[in-house]
Amino acid sequence: NDKINYKEILNTFWINIDPFDSMGQFCDKGYSYRSVVFYAQESEKKLIEESIIKIEKKFKKKIVTFIRKFDEFYEAEEYHQDYYKKKFINYIMYKNSCGRTQTLKNIWD
Repeated sequence: NDKINYKEILNTFWINIDPFDSMGQFCDKGYSYRSVVFYAQESEKKLIEESIIKIEKKFKKKIVTFIRKFDEFYEAEEYHQDYYKKKFINYIMYKNSCGRTQTLKNIWD
């Protein structure tokens, strides 16, 4: 099946971010590091909004992830592509030193 399951993508997105951090993600702070979820169709926006309500009810906390209509895709520079593969040791050190794994575990487990 070639059809994209937006709900699955959305669920995967949520468990890989901290939706409560308004300043960024893990060690990366600032405007360009704040979380955002994009939609192309109104049906996708509705799924996002429903998932936010569900998460906020579960945690009794406000989601600060932005919702934006998809406009144009910009591919990241080559050195960002597959960084976790190309610089595996650096990625693991970053991931551990920033507490990413533990933060996500604390939120989602």
